[in-house]
Amino acid sequence: FPVTIQGQKIRWIHEVSKFVLTSPAGTIKMAFSSDAINWTDTLVNKEVYDIAYSQSLNLYIAVTKSNNGGFLRSTDGLNWTLTSLDAENANLWALVKWIPQRSIFITSAQKPAGSTNNRFMTSVDGVNWVRYVGADVNSS
Repeated sequence: FPVTIQGQKIRWIHEVSKFVLTSPAGTIKMAFSSDAINWTDTLVNKEVYDIAYSQSLNLYIAVTKSNNGGFLRSTDGLNWTLTSLDAENANLWALVKWIPQRSIFITSAQKPAGSTNNRFMTSVDGVNWVRYVGADVNSS
């Protein structure tokens, strides 16, 4: 079916031979396709900003900012479980990557208004996350 998603981001996930389309807006927040023509949508009811996949864990991780944002995780790309974050961190996360050489997910956040600190989180299992706050790399 034709998919219309505003503000989308598309990723090719080589390990599962699928395209994944994510969107922070609209009704369809995520859709999967093996040919970029026919799409299967996943109504996750969250604003999905990015997605990563770990082949060794057989696990998708998606970052979301809406309604007590956090991390969505799934083993099949259809059924998702939300790991909510505390209010201070819930609406900041916008990027997630799987680093196979380190066997770790890493996510980065937008800086909160008035902050000079960068924020990121890591996880080896996609469930338990460790938060780091560091000085701005551009500061002197």
